[in-house]
Formats: sequence, structure tokens, C-alpha cells
Amino acid sequence: MLAKITTALDELSQGRFTLGLGAGWNQAEFTAFGFPFDHRVSRFEEALQIIAPLVRNGHVDFAGDYYQVTDCLDLPRGPRPQGASLLVAALLRACSA
Repeated sequence: MLAKITTALDELSQGRFTLGLGAGWNQAEFTAFGFPFDHRVSRFEEALQIIAPLVRNGHVDFAGDYYQVTDCLDLPRGPRPQGASLLVAALLRACSA
């Protein structure tokens, strides 16, 4: 559904939309929406393996530990042949040795 919304917003913005994605960090938000907080980075990694090809190519097949999709399509395609831009956010923490 997120890929479909992204394609629609890219069409409405005439190819200027950028989808920002991240794993999240606020456990209270996860709880409020009923999403599991455990393994959130692994879940996010799998979600990216579904969302990115859908936005870029309009098609994906994927089977992972958390998500499975078969012959998933995002049609009609948006204004850009390569799909909307994706921006992946991350927090890098320094480790002390």
C-alpha cells in the first residue's frame, strides 16, 4: 500500500516526491499502532526489499521471515521510469572500544 501511495504522490507532484523511510525508534508509537517493536531493523530490511522494487519497477516477489508477497504489482506507473526517489534514514551511534 505504501508503494501505491508513493507512486500516486509522485504523480501528483509531477515527479518531485521523495519517500523517506526508517526503522523507527519510539516504542510507544509502535504500541499505539499495534506494530511489533521486536526485530524492528530486520523487519525494516525486509520491508525495503518489498517497497524499493515496487516503487522502482512496479513488481516484486518476496518471501522472508516477516513478510511474504507474491506477484505484487504497482500499476499504473508514475511519471518517472525509475520510480519515485527513496531516502533511507539511519542513526549511527559511536561505539567505544
